[in-house]
Amino acid sequence: DTRGISAVALSRDGRVLALAQRKDRPFIALWEPKSFRKRKVLQPDEPVGGDVVAMAFSGETDILATLSDEPTHELTLWNWVKGKVASKVQIPTQAPLHTLVFDPQSSVLGAAGDSGLY
Repeated sequence: DTRGISAVALSRDGRVLALAQRKDRPFIALWEPKSFRKRKVLQPDEPVGGDVVAMAFSGETDILATLSDEPTHELTLWNWVKGKVASKVQIPTQAPLHTLVFDPQSSVLGAAGDSGLY
């Protein structure tokens, strides 16, 4: 049972489009925008406690950062080419988070929400 798309991200080079699907167990589908060919599906091994609300690709496009909604505010870094989680951490906040951005020149990642920047 799908409940629509909760987040979208396009790689800097425009070759990969990520769509996060709302479901009982959310997943991320990665597509080639020109052909709309599905390249990969990412799904956590365990439920993250909320929908994916924001995503961002690294400058090199090999890492996809995803941010889950309340109550967990889980930030996950995916090596999407391998289909594996590279790292994950919970952001300690009670306020909603809704934006992720990678610095295109480095590996610095920022998250923003109602209570500020992280």
